[in-house]
Amino acid sequence: MSTTSQRPRKRTIRKGHFACELCRSRKLRCDRPLPCTNCRSRGKICRVYENGADSSRVAKEDLDVSTSSSSTMTVGHADPACTQGPNLKPNHTDAPSQVSLHEDLLSEIQTLRTITQRLEQRVLQDYIPHEQPNSGDTGLSLSDSTVSESILHTPPAKNQVGEVVAQLQRVSMGASSLDMKYGEEMIVKIGHVHAIPDAPVRVLHHNKLLPCVWLPYHAEAMLLVDFYVEQLSYIQHVVHHPSIPGIVNSLYRQVDSNVPVSPGPLILLLSMIASATHVWTPPPSDVSHPRLLLTSAQANAQTRMWVTAVYTVLNAAQDVAPTLELIQGVIVLSFIIANLEGVSMRYRSLISTGLLLGREMNLHRLDDRPNAAGANAVEVELSRRVWWYLSATDWLLAARYGGPCEGVYQSHLSHMRIRRPRNLNDLDLTMDSIPVELPESQPTDMSYFLQRIRLAEISRSIVDQKVFSVATMHDGADLTELAAMDHELEQLLDNMPAFFTLETYTFSAEADKATATYIQAYMLNSLIHTQRCKLHLACLTSGTDEDSSHVASRDICLNSARRIVQAERQLTRSGHPFLKVRLRLAAILYSVFMASIALLMDACIHRPDRLNVELCYGDVANALQILQDARAHSLAASKLLQSLRQIVTKYCDCTPQREQASGSQIEENDGYSRQAYGLLSGLADSSSIAFQGPSDHDLEDVPIEDNNSLHEMIDWYDLFSDLSSSSSSFF
Repeated sequence: MSTTSQRPRKRTIRKGHFACELCRSRKLRCDRPLPCTNCRSRGKICRVYENGADSSRVAKEDLDVSTSSSSTMTVGHADPACTQGPNLKPNHTDAPSQVSLHEDLLSEIQTLRTITQRLEQRVLQDYIPHEQPNSGDTGLSLSDSTVSESILHTPPAKNQVGEVVAQLQRVSMGASSLDMKYGEEMIVKIGHVHAIPDAPVRVLHHNKLLPCVWLPYHAEAMLLVDFYVEQLSYIQHVVHHPSIPGIVNSLYRQVDSNVPVSPGPLILLLSMIASATHVWTPPPSDVSHPRLLLTSAQANAQTRMWVTAVYTVLNAAQDVAPTLELIQGVIVLSFIIANLEGVSMRYRSLISTGLLLGREMNLHRLDDRPNAAGANAVEVELSRRVWWYLSATDWLLAARYGGPCEGVYQSHLSHMRIRRPRNLNDLDLTMDSIPVELPESQPTDMSYFLQRIRLAEISRSIVDQKVFSVATMHDGADLTELAAMDHELEQLLDNMPAFFTLETYTFSAEADKATATYIQAYMLNSLIHTQRCKLHLACLTSGTDEDSSHVASRDICLNSARRIVQAERQLTRSGHPFLKVRLRLAAILYSVFMASIALLMDACIHRPDRLNVELCYGDVANALQILQDARAHSLAASKLLQSLRQIVTKYCDCTPQREQASGSQIEENDGYSRQAYGLLSGLADSSSIAFQGPSDHDLEDVPIEDNNSLHEMIDWYDLFSDLSSSSSSFF
């Protein structure tokens, strides 16, 4: 054996490698150089008191370098809470000090919150597609990330452990597989509005056949958008008119630049185009801009094409975070779907989708915390408009729709922490500041919107009191609750601003004929009287003349029905441009439907001897004439008119000995009644069932029942089944 192998090894003594203060006090393994891993993870200053001030200075410099390098390595959108390190306390002394257990625990909690925030940010960055700088998406996002960021910068407290656990639960529930993509890619192109119907709906892109959505030229799109704003937007008013040109311009810049298109503005634009084409009327010849579409039929033929395009974008945007423009587009799309299909499943699904997207953006709790203070005023106000429109529609549906969702609403008032929209004009609302709210007595762009909310709240009370159903009232429900609900509707009529009273408009000046406020007054009065008429409709065929409660309820029902018909006659005499589009709006037709049913049933049951006179002139004749005119635009109008004919022919004694109206009586009525005078003979050629008296042989086979029990033979649900599923009154 060599001497080298037998020589004992000398033990090497490490010099200067002492543990830091924290590792020595905790008996932890301390790695070097400073700062050590234990101090960095706990947010502590790594101090070695052996070398005094020099060691502290070196440790501080090393900590600064480590913090700055971690922020530059952040992937995706940098967040201040992620790039800055935990709160560090300055070092005032170099002597060793005993760190209290309480401070250590709070510091570890703060560090855990930082790690949680970083984890959540990375999950969101990988899961949610990044938005482009010029996307135009101005949606107000009040997600949990914003809330957690504000909590992160607050000083730690003893009760923050529960908040950390809740934050971790939100992160764990929000994470999902990155491979699950439900949407599909699509291509957006621009073409002439006349050529788009013949353009391909799918194109080959990178060896894949993708759906293609076409947009009209920018000038053509702006003409259609302007038409929507002028003719329809004041009925819904969920958009900010001054902001629309900027949204459209930003969208077209994205298409021209071949960058990913934001789905929210695209859905909003396509929905407005679809609504405009549905009610399009050629502009007068003296208008300076060119005539976009030659005829109304040409524009109407494109409506379903644009609706299909909206659904194509919605299908492709399933994995996209909701934005304000996306919800606005869903609302405008529901408007056109209601006009085309009525209260169909597709329409109800859009309203439910809008409510779901609003909850995802936390709109229903917009004013619960001061987390919207940093957003601009336009976004906050539009968020209130969007949520309150959806909630009001939800309540109106529950009170009026006679289908499976009758008496059921999704938006509960106790779950909402959001103020009503302000009574403001769009031109006064800017991003920098919120102007002073105007009084209700002064008309604004939001006056009709706010009155509609009040009507919806009464409708919600009707649902809560369970006095909305015809079957319930027919079974003898308490009329006291019915009277209480009617009193609220009457108070709404009495307390409306003067500019919403139809008697205010005399149409002596041309300005009255073109004002949108008159149409809002006409719509609002029709909606309220329709609700009153439906509320008392069951009492029309129940009870006796000796029952004062039933008689009073029947009189209210008939009075509201007559007010609806009178409003239609006033609109006809006014010559308002709205006359060209009213028969395409389901809300107006539904009011006429209710009035026709109430007036005709009353004539059949209580005045059968004057039925022929009622059918020739007066309110019944006017209502039937409106149904006759609307048959070309509404399947519900055609079905209802046929059902009313069947009822009259089957249950009423319409003898050929018709009571003749004097010439003076006909002259006292307007042209609409004179047209209705020939309705009986005119309808005989257009339908297999006509309003005409049966022959003597037929009368022998038809038993004449007691008028008081006639309601027992009228199947209300059969009469309303097609009406409820094919019409709407929720605009």
